[in-house]
Amino acid sequence: MGAAAAARAGPPGGPRGGGTNVPRSGPPSLLALAAAAALAAAAGCGSGQPPPTSPLAETAEPAAPVPAVPAPASPAPAQAATPAPPAATPTAPAATPAPAATSTPTPTPAAAPAPTSTPGPPGSAADAAVRAVALMAAWLGVEHSELGVGTAEEVVWPSRCLGIDRPGRLCGEALTPGYRVRLLDRAGGTHTLHMRESGSAEWAGEERLAGLVREVDGSGSLLVVSVDGARAPFRIAPGSIRFGEDPGASPRPQSLAVGAAVEFTVDPDPAGEGPAVIAWVAELP
Repeated sequence: MGAAAAARAGPPGGPRGGGTNVPRSGPPSLLALAAAAALAAAAGCGSGQPPPTSPLAETAEPAAPVPAVPAPASPAPAQAATPAPPAATPTAPAATPAPAATSTPTPTPAAAPAPTSTPGPPGSAADAAVRAVALMAAWLGVEHSELGVGTAEEVVWPSRCLGIDRPGRLCGEALTPGYRVRLLDRAGGTHTLHMRESGSAEWAGEERLAGLVREVDGSGSLLVVSVDGARAPFRIAPGSIRFGEDPGASPRPQSLAVGAAVEFTVDPDPAGEGPAVIAWVAELP
């Protein structure tokens, strides 16, 4: 068995069937490849054919590309900045003024002008007016500055009573030249004097009344009279005067008895606040 097997196998190192021992082909070594490439290059140079490509060149890794350095960009010419148009300023619409509130003014009574008086030549109406202011201020018990001249006129009285007819008074028929002066107080009230050229005067009174004495104020400043059934107080001023049948009776109204029938004249209160002021009062029979 061993010999037969050995005979079939042939001599060591030879080919089967006794041929020449050809070494087995294997992968070429790098050295053999390089030598073949060199020979091929030499042959190519002589024949004018391009040299064969080296198998190493096919397997070599490609070279890394070198990045191109960009040329510096030329700076663009600077352009002048065009200023932006100014923002439009909003125009507020003109305010329409609201209509003024209207109201009906309440009329305020004008204050009476400060009374004034200018003296005139002796024997004139202007001179009589100045004397009238002094007399009436004393009769009413007020300052001269509280009175002013309204009118001053020359008149001729038909009798010595100067146009003032009182009950029980006897007046001689004689033309008597004189003046009529109307004064005004600050409240607008009127006070009238009848005067003679000589300068004497009488307080005329603005309103004539009649009634019964009901009360005389304890202080003597008020006289309460029932006029047309209504009781009313009247102020007794410093110049108020009483006339009666008894010539010896006091000329002051305070002396009147309660229940006496009287006729009298009054002026408005110069302050415009109190009761009317008695000019004169005459006791009736």
